[in-house]
Amino acid sequence: MWWDCLRGFDEDIDIKVYDWMFEALSEILKIDTFDCQMSALHGLGHIEHPEKKNLIETFLRQHPEFEEKEYALAAIKGEVQ
Repeated sequence: MWWDCLRGFDEDIDIKVYDWMFEALSEILKIDTFDCQMSALHGLGHIEHPEKKNLIETFLRQHPEFEEKEYALAAIKGEVQ
């Protein structure tokens, strides 16, 4: 996934890049298609951001019919693959 290339894997984290990634993924999560929502959750699952948990929990409250709740909860914990 190309988000991994942007986030890097070293100890030197560029907070601005994480903020931009979070903003982009937040917008993708709003797109009303399952594939976009799953892609956004996957990307969110690979980054750390202070608003990630709130964003995903709000998404789940607004979409009670969403079938992949466990995946969304795993994204909060950073446990997606």
